[in-house]
Amino acid sequence: MVIGIKGKVLAPIHVKPRVVRLEGVEGDDIGQIISIHGEREEPLVVTISVNSIPDKIDLELKKEENNTYELRVKNKVEKETSYLGKIKLRTNYLDKPEILLHVVGHVRSTIAVKPRVLIFNPLSEKQILHRLEKVKRPSRSLFVFLEKGNKLIIESVDVQESLFKVDINEIEKGKRFELFVEPVLEKLKKGLNTDYLKIFIQTEKPRVVLVPIRIKVT
Repeated sequence: MVIGIKGKVLAPIHVKPRVVRLEGVEGDDIGQIISIHGEREEPLVVTISVNSIPDKIDLELKKEENNTYELRVKNKVEKETSYLGKIKLRTNYLDKPEILLHVVGHVRSTIAVKPRVLIFNPLSEKQILHRLEKVKRPSRSLFVFLEKGNKLIIESVDVQESLFKVDINEIEKGKRFELFVEPVLEKLKKGLNTDYLKIFIQTEKPRVVLVPIRIKVT
């Protein structure tokens, strides 16, 4: 007779969380604390052995009570970006000599634009002629808003190839705008028509945001 024995096997070191996620907006204090706890009576010793992205993050390792360490990971990047990296920690436990942590960083711009690419539904040449007669043109909305703050000003919008025209509507003062974009049907050619919106924005400092626009004529 075979007797099954079930039980929970404790890991020698408990790490929480296992993935470092550094997410926030430009100018924010972005960081995360990782807790590392030795599950045995044997005193745990932890040291930092590898930081694969020292230009992106700072590390600070502190020993706490009860066989516990805290690893403080802080974002160093001040502008919009995304990055991946690894942190390796060395321990004195022979059966767990290394702890590997994955780092995921995403710093968003204070200025958000949605969508980042404006794509219209395809139009046939016949539909274009019909819409020209009815003076009804397809349109799409583009939203520009601040993730934080209330000093958003759209100074102007430039359409690079003049294939589209834009009307600007301020929804929330200093915070949120809606741009109504519609194609200049008379200028569209058969095939894929591509243009670019240049949005000139003023917040704490001037910025230019480029948004591609596409519409296909069949």
